[in-house]
Amino acid sequence: PMYINDGLGATKLEIAHRDAELQQNPDKDTEEQRHYTEHLREWLESQQMSDLTEVNLGSWSGKNTRVMADEADCKEFYTYVFQPFSAAVHSHWSHVGRLNVEPCQNPSHGFHFLPAIFTVQPDTHWCYLASKYLAKSLSAFDAFLGIEDLEVKSFSVAMDAIEQFEAKEDD
Repeated sequence: PMYINDGLGATKLEIAHRDAELQQNPDKDTEEQRHYTEHLREWLESQQMSDLTEVNLGSWSGKNTRVMADEADCKEFYTYVFQPFSAAVHSHWSHVGRLNVEPCQNPSHGFHFLPAIFTVQPDTHWCYLASKYLAKSLSAFDAFLGIEDLEVKSFSVAMDAIEQFEAKEDD
């Protein structure tokens, strides 16, 4: 229920943000926007009365991700996979400071950092990792449900696509 309540609270908050945006910027008040916001309201009300819906700006579980990973016996995955990828997704300095800045070349500026987006060649390794972790997630979910011997086909489909891409690149 905490996970569902968090999602309902997030929807309530989105509705409030959209309403405030439309009040501040009437030119954005389109039929499409009104229709979407009304859809959100109806969906929220179908789940729970919005007046009884709490908006939680913290973690839905009351626990941080590291604690949940430890409880799920996934501490190693959290440490070596989730944390580094999360740093990239959320633009933490541990990622940005290594991969998206360069020092200013003017010595009178104290060699501060400047934003930079470097040109890189496509690397299928990242597609492989994403596919591998998706397959692991699906397998863990199947195991949780007690489903055995169910082949995760998405991984083999992704590997075939990667091999085809790499073969074209080699030509």
